[in-house]
Amino acid sequence: MDSRARNQVFSTASVVLCMAPGRLLLNHLWIQLKPACVELSQVALSFRSKNADAKAVVRCLGTLLEILDKDARSLDSALGDYVFFPLSHVFRQSQLLPERALELALNCLGVLLSNCWNQNVSNELAKQLLILLTFTAGGSPAQAGNAGTSEELKIAAFRCLTSLFKSMANSKSKSWPNDMDNLPALGHAVTVVLDAVADGSSFELQLDALAALEAFRLCVVRETLVGVFPGVVSRLTKCLQPTTSARRSYKVLERGLQVLSASLKCVLADSELKPSARGANATPLRSKDEEMKLDDPWLKANAPQVKLALGNVVKLRNHEKLAVRQALLQLCLVVLEDCCQSLSTAAGMMIETLIVLSSDDALEGQAALKRLALVDHNIVDLIQSSMHTWVMALPRLMRSNDDRVRRNVVSQLSTSFRLLSELGEKSEIVENSMAINLRDSVSAGLQAHSKQLLLQESTEQLEATDDQWQAAKRPTVHMKFPPLLLSHKSEEGFLQDLESLLQQLGGSSSSLVIVEELLGHISNASGDDLLASFWLSLRLLQSASNEVIFMEDVISFGSSNTGIRARLIEELYSFALTLLSGPVDGDRMDWRLYGLAMEAITLEARRLGGGFRMELVDALYPMVDLMGSSNEVLRGHAFTSLNNTAQTCGYTSVSDLLVENVDYLVNAVSLKLNTFDISPQAPKVLLMMIKLTGPPLLPFLDDLVGSIFAALDSFHGYPRLVALLFSVLEGIVQESSRGVAIALESRARINRGKSAAQSRTIPQVCKLLEDSKRRRSESLANVEDQMSGEAPKEPWKRGNGEEILTDDETGTSLAQLKDTGGVRPATSKVYQMVQKIARLGQHYLTHESPIFRRQLLSLLTTACGALYGDENEFLPLVNDVWPAVIKRLYDDEHFVAVAAAEAICQICRCAGDFMSSRIHSEWRDIKALYRNVRHKLQVEARHSGGIFTPYSQVRNALVKLLVAVVEYVRIDDDMFDDILNLFSDILDGRKDIQDALSLINADAVWLNMWTRTELLKPKVAGLVFEPMMARESV
Repeated sequence: MDSRARNQVFSTASVVLCMAPGRLLLNHLWIQLKPACVELSQVALSFRSKNADAKAVVRCLGTLLEILDKDARSLDSALGDYVFFPLSHVFRQSQLLPERALELALNCLGVLLSNCWNQNVSNELAKQLLILLTFTAGGSPAQAGNAGTSEELKIAAFRCLTSLFKSMANSKSKSWPNDMDNLPALGHAVTVVLDAVADGSSFELQLDALAALEAFRLCVVRETLVGVFPGVVSRLTKCLQPTTSARRSYKVLERGLQVLSASLKCVLADSELKPSARGANATPLRSKDEEMKLDDPWLKANAPQVKLALGNVVKLRNHEKLAVRQALLQLCLVVLEDCCQSLSTAAGMMIETLIVLSSDDALEGQAALKRLALVDHNIVDLIQSSMHTWVMALPRLMRSNDDRVRRNVVSQLSTSFRLLSELGEKSEIVENSMAINLRDSVSAGLQAHSKQLLLQESTEQLEATDDQWQAAKRPTVHMKFPPLLLSHKSEEGFLQDLESLLQQLGGSSSSLVIVEELLGHISNASGDDLLASFWLSLRLLQSASNEVIFMEDVISFGSSNTGIRARLIEELYSFALTLLSGPVDGDRMDWRLYGLAMEAITLEARRLGGGFRMELVDALYPMVDLMGSSNEVLRGHAFTSLNNTAQTCGYTSVSDLLVENVDYLVNAVSLKLNTFDISPQAPKVLLMMIKLTGPPLLPFLDDLVGSIFAALDSFHGYPRLVALLFSVLEGIVQESSRGVAIALESRARINRGKSAAQSRTIPQVCKLLEDSKRRRSESLANVEDQMSGEAPKEPWKRGNGEEILTDDETGTSLAQLKDTGGVRPATSKVYQMVQKIARLGQHYLTHESPIFRRQLLSLLTTACGALYGDENEFLPLVNDVWPAVIKRLYDDEHFVAVAAAEAICQICRCAGDFMSSRIHSEWRDIKALYRNVRHKLQVEARHSGGIFTPYSQVRNALVKLLVAVVEYVRIDDDMFDDILNLFSDILDGRKDIQDALSLINADAVWLNMWTRTELLKPKVAGLVFEPMMARESV
């Protein structure tokens, strides 16, 4: 359009707008636009003649754009022609004006194309605008691109292109875009758009380019689109292909997938194929339609290239954004539903992608796959083929360090198997190859992470916690076994996916075939293969819920799957018992096998319910044995197995389970001890029984004590066995002291502590002397009467009629003996058992191992606290063990001497004055020992100054011993003075020592402290007093 034509249009539009009646709104808009357009036209022409600067042009364009944006919907074609006139002056100066001016001009043009010329745009104007916008966005065809063009200007150009293509698509006649003379310009425009799609510098630019490409597809006929189809697919693939160098926005990927889907559906739809390309059974078409169809050579040349492109695009199936996966799902459905013949070679790839996408519940991929499979059975074959490929690749992928790859393939297997199950298709691929490949996959995963497992085993605890012992006495609740295999933190997600797959397999009849094959492999397997087969068999059998088994019983009319499942569980249970009967701590076996054996026992218990009580004869012993394992995970598995078994069999707690079946366990332990079995399993089981049940078990263990000491006599050269046997004895004594098993409730506990001496006044002393004199006179009178009279006919009695004669040996009243038939009240079995342990244990205080000596001394300390309530039984025991205990006080090992001092303290507290003569006879050696330790401690203090040295610990133990002697044992004045002198250097800072010594003679304590402190000197005029110093220490 030349200058004269534009002026004519400008004038005509002005007249029309002024003369049009009833168009007040348009007149108002025209009144606003007219001065802006006139000013812009004048400024643009002045800029052309170099009488105005570019800033004025930019200002005018900004004012015009503001008016257009404000009332864009009120514009019509006449106003559009009126506004375009001054814009044409700007476009003619595009090479001289700044990019900001061109950007504003294009934004104004975009408003006109969207509102004024949104349909029936003139062919001449469309051609000129297409060339203008193409050169603005991408440069001339001879250029590689317009590198100097700003991103904002390109975005404005592509938005105008989009509006232009939409306007041509809405036109009644689409002859212009399909005219052969216009194809070069149109091809250049498409090339510029595709370059921006693939290599755009920002996602906004790419989005606008994709919008322009989609609008181009709508404005041209299919024949034109076929010509540019290879380039469109190539550039879209480059945009959609995941790369590490250029990370695409998810909005660009979503929009690109939508454009690619629409392009494939438009060009390669099966309805657009010629009969020769669709097959022999295709319906003949009319000749005029047949000319527009794709022929077989074209399809053979392009379909493989499209498949390669789709192979790169489907890599987006694991994209993190749901919108991208949804768009990819639609692309797969287009290929499978609309292009199933033209792109038949890509159907398998699309099926795999749909299976991957079906694992996301937010997508409807599984429903789409079901619909396709019901319509076309070939889809089922493709699903089975994909599943077979993944199964065969699973062992190789399990060795990969990429957890995402492993999780994906397992998730895909799970989804495909679930889909086949819902379709009612029985896949022989599962039965033929799943068992072997699953086993090899798990085995490969175990080998890849063996180093992590060794590290985990090295950090295990050696003893169970108090919470586990207390939980054994609480009511049972169902507990879940922690994972044994693939238990590392980084493998939690993969383990969940794998267990989900096994859960689905376990609910089908195919699982029984797999388990049967795995169990057949177990007998000859070893190492990781054995572990993997055992674990898979167990998980598949555990996956069958009670509802599945019930339905099998109801629906099956032939051989019941439930019977087969029960037989397989029994075989697994038998293998578990065989495994547990061997040495648990053997180096040849993986400890995880024993944990799986615990789960197999629990599975059998769940199957049999209360009927499993008969199996406890064989199963209970190894479960209790594993409670003493040094492996924390294995110990937890054993407790979980005991808890769940107790709940299944109807016991209220684990403790009740053991007490009710104690005869099985005790007989097994006794048999091993009596047959001189040197394995540590029997004492370990016994120790776990004691810790799990507590005092209720103790009355059943009296016969085992003799067997334990017999084993100690026979196998004292086996340190590990001896340590376990001593631990059992210590456990018995500790549990008896904690509980109420020792039946001494009817006998009052004896408090042998001394009370502080009460001071007497002078009248009280006088009264005491008078009473003493009166009793002496009465005694002499009674003697004279007895000398002159006959012998008494009956025992002497007190005033209340009670006999005063007692048994000299025990102190028991003869009247009490008479009431009980002359027999003292019998003590409980537990009391006798603890007494027997203490009495026999003294003979091992000379054992060569200092650890055992200390353990026995600790045992005696605990036993005294449990036995001292019955003097008649306890004091003879003290008399027996005293010689062996006192010798350990002078032991060369410091910690043994400390334990001996603690044991003697406890004996003094419990026996009281009974220890007076024994302490007196050993006093010289005890005093010498204390002085020797104190001297060595002073030497150590001068060199190191430590307070936790061995001699410091021994001295503290001796101090506690002497304090206990003062508090509970009768001592003479010389011993008291010795003790006071021994403590003179620490007496000031030890209130416990002061209180203990004050019970005997508080004045002596005060005097000792007073004389060891410098006295206050009297103040007398003319006299000087010398200070009184403390006397030397003893």
